[in-house]
Amino acid sequence: MEAVLCVRFCFRDGLFLMVLDPTTKFSRAFLEALQAEPDADIAAIVRCDHLEPAHEVEAEAAGLVVRRRLRLVQGLAVQGRAVDLLSLASATWVVRIEPDQPVHSLSSGSPL
Repeated sequence: MEAVLCVRFCFRDGLFLMVLDPTTKFSRAFLEALQAEPDADIAAIVRCDHLEPAHEVEAEAAGLVVRRRLRLVQGLAVQGRAVDLLSLASATWVVRIEPDQPVHSLSSGSPL
């Protein structure tokens, strides 16, 4: 997965603050796909710095449907328009947004 880190610094209240560009929260290919079709319905995983109920509320307010809380990976499985995912990326608690993909088990079906 390729990512480009873009930062800028601003001086506020006597402190230098590092501000991450929200577009760095996507792989380049995923970002280009979202920008190319802003009204496309997308299933995605929103990875959080820590998982809180308030994050679900904020994702829903952005127009997304929260399908599941993913405690193991500290994230939310969401569904919604590409443009809504792009806007959610500016939330400070969002670490990464990636496409939701099927998960396959290597197990033969017998218990361990």
